Amino acid sequence: MPITVEWDDAQTRQIVLVSFSGEWTQDDYQRAAQDSATLMRQSPERVSVVFDMSNTVSSATNKDSFDTWLAAVNLWREQANYAGFWVVIKPGYWGRMIIWALSKLYNPTQVEVASMLDEARSLVIERLKKS
Repeated sequence: MPITVEWDDAQTRQIVLVSFSGEWTQDDYQRAAQDSATLMRQSPERVSVVFDMSNTVSSATNKDSFDTWLAAVNLWREQANYAGFWVVIKPGYWGRMIIWALSKLYNPTQVEVASMLDEARSLVIERLKKS
């Protein structure tokens, strides 16, 4: 599957890991968004999401990129009540545009960028300690 969704921390259920690999479509993204929302609703706590885009083809060449950007904004609105914050690993051009848009629509500290999965996990753990 080009996008997988799973708990990154199965015991505490506070981090959802969304991993992109290869090329993906708008349908793949929509399925992943639904899967992540389902997981998030299973936790009594606010849930942070780590998007690992380090193994994907740049979505700037994907014809669905703008639709994906809109879908990400809408997903954030729908999940705002139970979403923690987002960390995006190696977002590429469209990923950076999504982050910029989300930071304008919502609290700018809700979305951060990391270069590796371990760094993303550290950012989430630091945020959880502060909350």
